[in-house]
Amino acid sequence: RLSKEEVLAMEERMRAAMRAEQGGAVKRAVGREFLCLVAEEEETGVLMGSATISLSVPDAMFPAPIPTSKEPKAYVSNMVVDNNHRRQGVASRLLGQCERVSRLWSYSQLWLHVDLLNDAAKDLYTARGFELVRQDPWWFGIPQRNVMKKTLTSDK
Repeated sequence: RLSKEEVLAMEERMRAAMRAEQGGAVKRAVGREFLCLVAEEEETGVLMGSATISLSVPDAMFPAPIPTSKEPKAYVSNMVVDNNHRRQGVASRLLGQCERVSRLWSYSQLWLHVDLLNDAAKDLYTARGFELVRQDPWWFGIPQRNVMKKTLTSDK
C-alpha cells in the first residue's frame, strides 16, 4: 500500500523525468496520467497481479484518437491476476488502490471497461460498486465491452 507521500514522490520523479526529456516544458497533468500498480507476495516477491490507472475518456462517442470535448477521467485498465492467485482478493486490493490514487488525483469517479463475456470480472466490479454506463458500440471493436464507473466517497 502506497502512502500519499509515496504517490506524490513518484509523481514528482515522473515530472522531473518529463522535464528532462522535454527541456523543462511540462504540462500540469504530467505525473497524473499513468501509474502501474503491482501486487506481489511479501515473502517471495512473486508477482500476483497488476493494474494500470491513467487518464482517459471512456465515455467518448468515438474511441481515440478521434478528438472529443469530454473531460478525462480516472480509468483502470490492464487489470490482471496470475492464475495461481485468483479468488484471493488480489483484484479487490488492486481496485482499492486504484480508487485511492483516483482520490489523490482529485477525481470523484473511477471508470473501466470489461469484456462482455468476462462474467467473473463483471461480478467483481459490480460487487465493488461499479455501475454499467453503456455497452460500447460494435464499431469500437471486438471483443465488445461494457463501460462501468464507480462514484467514490471521500471516506473510503
